[in-house]
Amino acid sequence: MQFQRAASSAILGAIVSIVSGFLPYVSFLAPLLGGIVAGYVYHAGLRDGAGAGALMGVFLALLGVVLQILGPVLPAFPAAVVLGPWARGFGLGMLNSIYMIIAASAVLLVFVGAVGGAIGGALAGQRAQRTDETLG
Repeated sequence: MQFQRAASSAILGAIVSIVSGFLPYVSFLAPLLGGIVAGYVYHAGLRDGAGAGALMGVFLALLGVVLQILGPVLPAFPAAVVLGPWARGFGLGMLNSIYMIIAASAVLLVFVGAVGGAIGGALAGQRAQRTDETLG
């Protein structure tokens, strides 16, 4: 699996996943759709498509971790300036309760992305096989 090609297809899949996450009836399938796109664009079969989809899930998980960590911490900084030492731990204290949610979400994103990538890789492989049969 070429990492640069897999990373570019995974980034495209992550973008598709983020955009489809804002659609009302499609949002719960967003990581699966992103994985399908990543696997299909990678165009290397079932196994490598699953790898590209899993890489897409890793990218989404890393983005989610950054947003989860910065979300509670950033609002605490203006409060720390105004209220002093009492408010400095406000945002950091909330981090302890979400570590398990972050870990479970990351595992879920990688797994669903890998399943979607396998589906996309299989679809790309079938399409390439049909094209070869038609031309050959």
